[in-house]
Amino acid sequence: MASVRKTPGGNWELCIRHKLLPKRIYLTFPTEDGARTYGVQVDALLKAGIVPAGLVGDTSKPTERLSIMLQAPGCLI
Repeated sequence: MASVRKTPGGNWELCIRHKLLPKRIYLTFPTEDGARTYGVQVDALLKAGIVPAGLVGDTSKPTERLSIMLQAPGCLI
């Protein structure tokens, strides 16, 4: 389940929780629409049993994970 909240800095934070994920995932977006759109997409994939690449189980270096996360549309990390 993805939820969106506004941060004190004015950005929008997406929190993703699901039984397929070992812990909550937090992503920051500049717009509410961007956060909600990405959240809906991730929810649909998780509902189908698909864990999006880069969210969990990654044994790559932190810089490699960051580059994957930055490819999320409108994502600010």
